[in-house]
Amino acid sequence: HSYQGFRRLLKDKRLHNLPTLLPGSLARGICAMLTFPCRKTKAWRRVGENKYTAFKKYAQLYLEYDYIFCGDNGQGDLLAGELMVGDAVELSESESEGLDERMDPNPHVLAVLIHEVVPDAEALALEPPEPAQRDAAWRKELRRRRVFFHRTYLGAAAQLYEDCPGLLSPQDLCSVAEEAAVHFEADVKYCDWSGDWSCFEEAMRRDHEHVGRLLLQASV
Repeated sequence: HSYQGFRRLLKDKRLHNLPTLLPGSLARGICAMLTFPCRKTKAWRRVGENKYTAFKKYAQLYLEYDYIFCGDNGQGDLLAGELMVGDAVELSESESEGLDERMDPNPHVLAVLIHEVVPDAEALALEPPEPAQRDAAWRKELRRRRVFFHRTYLGAAAQLYEDCPGLLSPQDLCSVAEEAAVHFEADVKYCDWSGDWSCFEEAMRRDHEHVGRLLLQASV
């Protein structure tokens, strides 16, 4: 399903290349689901670590590439992303054994984009371990390390534009804003989902206004 969507975007020239999905582990996924009632968020740690080791192995095939990792904060992606940009890596014993010592320890990860789908207190993160400590300072430090939280893909584009100079031009950001508005309106009108769109509309409005200010500064 995901690759079908990717191919459509590539065919429409809305993607310049085909993204790669990191392979997961069925056994770890089932284990996480079964232990979640008892372990809660911690149940996804092995899943997140496995995503990280899968990325490290994949990166060895394309040492000349830079990477942007996209995920959400629901099932280990945030932990994996933090490991990708971290200076020191602490993996469980089973995952450490899966890494070849000859591997480049630091593939060049330009950014980690994390879609917010659960509150910070429910997300699995590398640190701090206590959810109560995940405040504005915590998010600021993650942003410094180029781990970006977003509610909309327009918000993700805005953060890349601001914090990763050269990845997106003002014209690119403008194109993303226009596409986002068109597709969001189509989703609201034609999607079969009957839930409340208000929180999504507010997030889109907020990000659209922010992008408008950025484009005004760039005289676009």
